Amino acid sequence: MNSGSTDVPTGGERIEWIDTAKTIGISLVYMGHCLQQFLLASVAAHEAFKLIYSFHMPLFFVLSGFVSSNRQARFKDYAARKLLTRIAPMILFNLLALPCYLVSDLAHGTFWAGGYARGLVNLLLKASPQFNEVTW
Repeated sequence: MNSGSTDVPTGGERIEWIDTAKTIGISLVYMGHCLQQFLLASVAAHEAFKLIYSFHMPLFFVLSGFVSSNRQARFKDYAARKLLTRIAPMILFNLLALPCYLVSDLAHGTFWAGGYARGLVNLLLKASPQFNEVTW
C-alpha cells in the first residue's frame, strides 16, 4: 500500500500516517501531563497546556473512528462528513445561544462588544465554543 494513501486498507495493513499521528498525539499527552506542574508558575506552560488539551483527545477519537469504519472511504471524505455532523451543529447551537447572552449582558449593563467580537472569531475560526460550552 502506498504510504501516502488515505484509503482504508482492505486487510490488516497499517496506515503509516495514522501511526505517525498517534505517536505525535501520545507524545503530546505526555508533554501535557509534564506541563501540569508548571501551570501556576508559567504563562507559556499554561498556554501550551491549553493548546495540547484542546485537541489531543479528539485526535484519537477521529483516528480511531476512521480506521474502525467498515466503509472504504478516503480520509478527506470522512473528515468532511464529521465536520458537517460535529462542528457545524456546535457552531449553530453557539450562535443560537448568542442572543441570550446578549440580552442578559444588555439587561445587566455588562455588554462589551470586544468580548463578543473575540468570541465570534474564536467560534468561527477556531471552532472553540464561546457561547454554549455544553455543545463541545
